[in-house]
Amino acid sequence: YVAGMSVGSLNSTASGAVNQTGAITVTGGTNINAGGNAITLTSANDFQGAVSLTGGTTQITDADTLTLGNVNTGALTTVNTGALNLGTGTVSGALSSTTNGGNITQTGAIGVTGATNLQAGTGSIVLAMANDFGGVVAASGIGITLNDVNTLAPGTINAGSGSVNLSANSL
Repeated sequence: YVAGMSVGSLNSTASGAVNQTGAITVTGGTNINAGGNAITLTSANDFQGAVSLTGGTTQITDADTLTLGNVNTGALTTVNTGALNLGTGTVSGALSSTTNGGNITQTGAIGVTGATNLQAGTGSIVLAMANDFGGVVAASGIGITLNDVNTLAPGTINAGSGSVNLSANSL
């Protein structure tokens, strides 16, 4: 368990699940490695640097902007208020991200084996790198750009007053 605290950086390697009992503030980078075990960090956290995650089913919440680094997880759920950078890596399962009005971007390509649900509200979604979305992709934001190196299966796409740009080997 990670208790409520404020630290400069956070590095955790666990042989079991990673949970928390209170919100944490990390001013630098965060690296959580739970092997194949669950990571559940759903308090009103404030991760100010990049957060790298290795684990099974993962849930992470940030009170404002969230920047992911290298990601290698099972199903991944992110909830934050502000910009979200999905980082780079693999999600073995579903990806669900809600930014409550922040833009969704990425540092590198991401692979998702399950369904993807991206909810940016009044923010935009720009995932234009060599991604591989294995399941249906639903997205809502003001302007949406999605790229898939294989087949892109768009679900409900709501770009508001913005444009929609979808590119893939096949749609």
